[in-house]
Amino acid sequence: SSMMSSSNYSANIEFRTLPSKQLAIPQDLVIEKDRVEADSFLVSWQPVLIAPNTSSNGISVGGYSIYLDGIRVHQILNPYATSVSLGSKLLFNGAKQLTVRTLSLDGNLESKDSEPIKLSKNLMVQLNSAAIADEAKKKQIQQQQTVIN
Repeated sequence: SSMMSSSNYSANIEFRTLPSKQLAIPQDLVIEKDRVEADSFLVSWQPVLIAPNTSSNGISVGGYSIYLDGIRVHQILNPYATSVSLGSKLLFNGAKQLTVRTLSLDGNLESKDSEPIKLSKNLMVQLNSAAIADEAKKKQIQQQQTVIN
């Protein structure tokens, strides 16, 4: 009979978690009123790629995923995308926060969440007011220019 006890076997097994490669996280999220689409808001970020690069930390990038309170609501299949237009019904329907993740080309990997944009009805009002004020300012400048001419 073998004198080897089972503990001799298990002694050599070493568990090592190697740092897995991570996709870069989208940075500097900004939300503003969409100037083109009615009743929509433009969410923009710094892309993790600059052409002609196609990979982030050795992982091919496929695009970006938009999350509301941890639930994916939209995907952009363009690695160089820097913004997405989202309807107010989607954004301001009780969700507390929006985050963006980088998506791998094969769709199997996502980055960690970006810093969140905190959503609220109050934010929607602020963004709408800011857009109206901005339009008014532009009109004023145009009027001043026509006076000068």
